[in-house]
Amino acid sequence: MKRMFAFDLLKLFTMFLVIVGHCTQHLLSSFEYDEPVYVYIYSFHMPLFMFLSGFFSYKPNINKAEALEGIKKRFCQLIIPSVAVMFLHILLVIILNNNASILFDISTWSKELFSTLWFLKSLFICYLIYSTLKIIPQPIAIALCIAVALILPFINFFRLAYMLPCFILGIVTRKYDLFANHNRLMLAISLPTFIICILFWGAGYLSLTRPSFRILLSGDIHTYIHTYIHTYNIYLSLHTY
Repeated sequence: MKRMFAFDLLKLFTMFLVIVGHCTQHLLSSFEYDEPVYVYIYSFHMPLFMFLSGFFSYKPNINKAEALEGIKKRFCQLIIPSVAVMFLHILLVIILNNNASILFDISTWSKELFSTLWFLKSLFICYLIYSTLKIIPQPIAIALCIAVALILPFINFFRLAYMLPCFILGIVTRKYDLFANHNRLMLAISLPTFIICILFWGAGYLSLTRPSFRILLSGDIHTYIHTYIHTYNIYLSLHTY
């Protein structure tokens, strides 16, 4: 596939949003949910990151050996660094607090496991699910998809209930080449949809850690639409016809 320079700019834009979002969160004296810039960025920037990851993870044909090699590669790229940072962070906490008992505190380890670089762990699980579905027999893959769909709204770790659908959106977009084949159509659909979504958007959509069927049928569907529309609008604004 020919290099898409608009996506290079989009990845840069996503990284910029992460920096601005965290600066807004930690450097301002006010509560972050009261800051419109923070709330706006956090309404879509991590799902957008997952969308891009899914887009570039798509492979039309892959055998078992290639899938396993890809999983191994992603493990080294995503899990090992996140675990290393977790240990380093705990070590710094022990040194700064001069309290070695933290090393034996299960709650500290649990918090670090699910919070430190959580998006890398979430991305690895998304890639693991995708790679597994590519190499197992179709009937088993269908059954696994149904099982994942049923339990996903109740999953409370690594924001998987929100990240996995966005990862899949990226795969579908790449598979059917939606950006290249339907640019003008998607712009005509996405722009008014985005305007409608933004009218009903609020800080409540930042509650990414407590998914449920009730929320999934209301706020979450807005989050998915919001994310996808943002991606199209940003991409189309960078794309040269």
